[in-house]
Amino acid sequence: MSTEQNNMAGSGAVDINRPFRFVGVNFRCWRQKMEFYLMTKKLAHCLTSMPFELPEEATDEERAASAREREHDFLCKNYILNGLTDDLYDYYADSKNTAMMIWDALQKKYDTEEAGAKKYVVSRYLRYQMVDDKSVEVQSHELQKIAHEIVSEGMPLDDQFQVACIIDKLPPSWKDFKNMLRHKTKEFSLESLITCLRIEEESCKQDMKEEVMFVTAKRPTPRALKPNQKGFKSKNQQVRPHQNGASRGNQRVMAQTSKNDPPFICYNCGKPGHMAKKCRNKQNPAAAARVNLTEEDLIAMITEMIVEV
Repeated sequence: MSTEQNNMAGSGAVDINRPFRFVGVNFRCWRQKMEFYLMTKKLAHCLTSMPFELPEEATDEERAASAREREHDFLCKNYILNGLTDDLYDYYADSKNTAMMIWDALQKKYDTEEAGAKKYVVSRYLRYQMVDDKSVEVQSHELQKIAHEIVSEGMPLDDQFQVACIIDKLPPSWKDFKNMLRHKTKEFSLESLITCLRIEEESCKQDMKEEVMFVTAKRPTPRALKPNQKGFKSKNQQVRPHQNGASRGNQRVMAQTSKNDPPFICYNCGKPGHMAKKCRNKQNPAAAARVNLTEEDLIAMITEMIVEV
């Protein structure tokens, strides 16, 4: 360890190379980070070798080398244990275990468990289907991520196979574009396919915006009422209160009461519903003078008779 590293360790600085604490999942990622961390500490050789035992007649150099190996093994062992959660720490913390023994035990347990995840990853890849309510480019990257997990499990995937899978898994609204890509005779890479999908998606978004603007512009706007039209009511118009201080409710009652009253009769033509000054049936003055006169049936009777002798 260099002088600068010793100063950082002594000052309590956080080691950025230290891996996250292993909780029982993502062992492959944790193992790679731990191996790199132990390499920076010059202790990675302890994962594959055991400290050698001293012979009965050992030289001073052999004793010094053995002590150095045991110190390295002790440091490597505790670096591994400190990278585990408390439950796993208690399970593997045995003074008789070396760093190599702990490392082999972790690999046998969690490598075997993750080996069964290969079938699950393949099933996720085959069952993946894109949807319309999510970005196609984002979903393509998610599918590529699953494919990368399959490759990391030791099952290589051809690029053209991945291209065909992405085209086949496009959402239903991309049916025409999907058929167009299928009929292309020229093969293209994953990068070119993602670029085509990005361009097509941006084009669809732009077309939708233009369609919305067209529909909005075509929608008829309501016509404003002029003061002389029916139904117009000015906002500044105020209702005059009744002279006797009657409220608006009283005015409505009075209006309803007046509607129930019998209509007045025109004295010009004798018809109800209008006034004489607005009467359209103009009569001559003689007839107009007799409008309000009551006509009675008269019968002539002889009440007295004079007879001459």
